[in-house]
Amino acid sequence: MTNVNVVRADVTKGIPLPEGLADLALLANVLHDFIHEGASQVVLSNVKRLLKPGGRVAVFEFKPGLTSFGPPPWLRVVPDRVVEELRAAGLTAVSEPIDVANTHYLVIAKK
Repeated sequence: MTNVNVVRADVTKGIPLPEGLADLALLANVLHDFIHEGASQVVLSNVKRLLKPGGRVAVFEFKPGLTSFGPPPWLRVVPDRVVEELRAAGLTAVSEPIDVANTHYLVIAKK
């Protein structure tokens, strides 16, 4: 691929990319950690800055409960909490949480 560049960054401290660059940001199996650490709003603010107007963020998370893999149950967050976090960051959920397989859900929001 010639249109993909890897950028490593601590998303709690900023992302070294221009504002309004992205059509879509994917947070896969990570937001629960930032919520637990109290850093979710900083992270979502940094992600929001990268989105173009109308850009979307997709949050993919483990469902609450116990599975044979993934984070422990006490660290998982319910879909409504993800929606609340997105709204608090000034993002608008565009759909109800979507079930993905038996272990995950997806929430999509836009800037």
